[in-house]
Amino acid sequence: MLAHNAAARALFGPAFGTGPASNTARLLFLDPAMRASQLDWQQVARETVGHLRAGAARHPEDPGLPLLVDELRTASPEFARWWDDHTVLDRSAGTKRVHHPDAGVLQLHYDILRAGPHLLYTLTPADPATDRALRRLVTAHTTRTAATPTVRPITAA
Repeated sequence: MLAHNAAARALFGPAFGTGPASNTARLLFLDPAMRASQLDWQQVARETVGHLRAGAARHPEDPGLPLLVDELRTASPEFARWWDDHTVLDRSAGTKRVHHPDAGVLQLHYDILRAGPHLLYTLTPADPATDRALRRLVTAHTTRTAATPTVRPITAA
C-alpha cells in the first residue's frame, strides 16, 4: 500500500496502511478482525488471490511478492488452496459488505483503477444508509484525530 486517506483509516482502523497493516492481502488472510469484518470474505479473499496471481505475472521481478505468497501459503490453508488452483483474476469492480463495529453493516461499491504499475482501490457507498453511516464515521474519526497530524512533511536530504 503506497497511500491511503482518513476515510480508509476510519473504516478499517487507525493502523490501516502502516506496518503489518500495509498489505491488504496480509490483513485479509491473517488479521482475524479484518476477516470477521468482511461479510463476503470468501468472495473478497478469492478475488485477492486472483489479483496477486495476476500481479505476479505482470511483475515477475518483484522480490516482495514471493515472500508474501510464501507467508500467506504457510499461515492460511485457504490461501494455499486457492493459490494452488492457479486462478488469475483481474476484476475491476464489484460490491461487498463490511461490518464496522461503530457503523454496522455497510454496503460498498469498489472500483480498481490501473495507473501504470499501480492499482488504485476506491470504495463508495452503495446505498443511502451506507452513505450516511460513512459520513458519520469519517467525521467522528477526523474529529478524534484532528489534534494528531497524520501527514508528515518530506524533507530533502
